[in-house]
Amino acid sequence: MADPRVFQIGFLSLLLVFGVVARDFGVSWGAVALVMGVVFAIQGIAVGLRRAPIESLYSAVISGLSVLLLGRAQSVALLCLAAALAIASKFAIRWKGKHFFNPTNFGILVTILLMGQMWVSPGQWGSDLLIAGWVGVLGLVVVVRSARWDTAFVFLGAYAFFLAIRVWHLGQSWAVLQHQLSSGTLIVFAFFMISDPRSTPDDRRARAAFAVGVAALSYHLRFFHQVSAAPLWALLFLSPLTPVLDRIWPHRRHEWGSSTVYLARGILRGRIG
Repeated sequence: MADPRVFQIGFLSLLLVFGVVARDFGVSWGAVALVMGVVFAIQGIAVGLRRAPIESLYSAVISGLSVLLLGRAQSVALLCLAAALAIASKFAIRWKGKHFFNPTNFGILVTILLMGQMWVSPGQWGSDLLIAGWVGVLGLVVVVRSARWDTAFVFLGAYAFFLAIRVWHLGQSWAVLQHQLSSGTLIVFAFFMISDPRSTPDDRRARAAFAVGVAALSYHLRFFHQVSAAPLWALLFLSPLTPVLDRIWPHRRHEWGSSTVYLARGILRGRIG
């Protein structure tokens, strides 16, 4: 059974090619090579020193591609720094074998805080519903294979609910809601970041509570504090709750490679955790 991360790498690579070629992301192929070189170098050192499994390179590639998809900077060096921080955080900031923060989220936002010359541009994907739909379909395959479909859909459902209440309260057209939900960045976040099994709670109930919390804080940051890329900041702020939720609702730890079998068994038994 193929590791789900192989599919994720393939889909993220397609999205990156699409972004560079069709959406003018402002990232050169040289920058792509440099960032991925940094990723392989740091992960390679970790594999040698920490005796991490060679398969951990999959996660490192995913982090590098995600930095290139979501992060924008005034220099390639900052993108490399974000990628380096993302990989380093996987080994330096851990709690009982899990990442304390989502690596990509941590790398991008810490670079923004430290340097101030990097940003996340939600508008780079445009708000084309077709694009968001294709990203969603690709992401759906990944999260189903990694048994984390519930986290993505609970987050999107809760966030859509909060947005719908606002649209109704302000008497706006429902086309406004469609526009707000058709952001490619939002879909990438839902299917490729908040659904990361190594930095989110293990139990299904805990993941639902976590996803709703991230959705609520995202809404608050976006509309009450005008924070750009609010979901990413909400995830960073709430990630320390993961160990707490794991303690309240202990459950079997996710293992890469067995997720598809585990998902099938859960569906048959009606108790996916």
